[in-house]
Amino acid sequence: MDEAASAGTARYSRFWLYTPFVLLFLVVVAWSAAWFVIRGRAGEALDTWLATEASAGRQWTCQDRAIGGYPFRIEVICNSLSLKQGAVTASLGRVESIAQVYQPRFIITEIEGPLQFTDGKVTVQGSWDLLQTSFHAEQNGLRRLSLVAEAPRVTVTGLAPGEIATSGQHLELHLRPNPSRSADKAYDAALSVKQAAIPVLDALVGGSERTDIDSDLTVTQAEGFRGRPVAEELERWRKAGGKFDVLMLSLAKGARRMEAKGELRLDELHRPAGQLALAAAGLDGLLDNIMGRRNGALLSALLGQGGAPGPQTGGRPALSPLPPIRLENGRLAFGPFVIPNVALPAIYCSPRRRPKSGSGVSWPSEMMPRRIARVRVKRSYSLSPSPQRMARARSAISSLRRPSISSTASLLWRNTSRHMVGSEAAMRVKSRKPPAENLITSDWVTVSRSAAVPTML
Repeated sequence: MDEAASAGTARYSRFWLYTPFVLLFLVVVAWSAAWFVIRGRAGEALDTWLATEASAGRQWTCQDRAIGGYPFRIEVICNSLSLKQGAVTASLGRVESIAQVYQPRFIITEIEGPLQFTDGKVTVQGSWDLLQTSFHAEQNGLRRLSLVAEAPRVTVTGLAPGEIATSGQHLELHLRPNPSRSADKAYDAALSVKQAAIPVLDALVGGSERTDIDSDLTVTQAEGFRGRPVAEELERWRKAGGKFDVLMLSLAKGARRMEAKGELRLDELHRPAGQLALAAAGLDGLLDNIMGRRNGALLSALLGQGGAPGPQTGGRPALSPLPPIRLENGRLAFGPFVIPNVALPAIYCSPRRRPKSGSGVSWPSEMMPRRIARVRVKRSYSLSPSPQRMARARSAISSLRRPSISSTASLLWRNTSRHMVGSEAAMRVKSRKPPAENLITSDWVTVSRSAAVPTML
């Protein structure tokens, strides 16, 4: 009897000993099955997205695609990723995207270089040591996009005025829709670049120190980009009334500092336009390069940019307000002064295509406003007289023109016939050739000369 009771107790204790392991095994099997289902759906969703993009004309190629991440993640890996749409081609190195199974709308991606982008005219080449992005989506679209790069290096060719090459130590970019300006399709962007090497800025400001850049921008009409060529995308953005609201732009280059706020856009001829309010310290070299050494030194003294540094704030010279910079009609103005020998070129050239037959506006009519705008711009900076002034000059010249041959002959006949008709003096006058001073062939004849002496043609 005692032996039977002890055997039942042993079996009862062994059941509770193995039950947790059995339950754990069942959970693992169920989770594994669920993960493979989620993995299959992720592959189907990716294939559906690629097909949708292909129908829109964008051909994405993910070479050697692999989906993994068991047990708690979904990883999509492409040994190389490329895009082709018309003349636009882009390629990247190895791309690895990761999302948690329980948070599929938050995606972290690590991208390897190099970057190759071209639209047939503009070419962008980039490389980096580390590049990571995070994409947080919602049901109605993007919530936040962030990008972090270590040691980025970028070269842009084919974009006026020439090649642009820059590099930096650290770069961060954050982008999100502006909820208070959804009607303007506005996006907020925050950009930070540490220890950037910008040769163009070195030549303009002076010095070879690295530059720290921090900016907060709001871009309107930012929705609607469809992967078209850069010129077409910028033209669509310009026609839609897009602009940059510069909430804060800060540059620090050695002892030189500058902060700017304002608005930037593109004019009808695709040139930068807008106005920026400035405050700076230590920019005497910039003023010398822009206004000349003598004028720059004088202006630096007036604006407090030269000489000994001013009061310190946080270990740095305090900023002094400067006249605003205006970008207008392809010219750069510093306060009331238009900077000489500085012309703002067009950033891009829009394709000029003749409309198809049956179009409501003919090609010459479509191009006429642009040509009129060019003529107005050239006339505003030309030293030639205006058409109105030329018309007044022609009127004044015509009033001073010499008499015609018939009127000259009749006048000469009346003046000489009364006193010298039939006399020897009259015969001598008729046969005498006029002096050389009367043989004037120019249209510019003075009033006194044309009135006193008839001009012989």
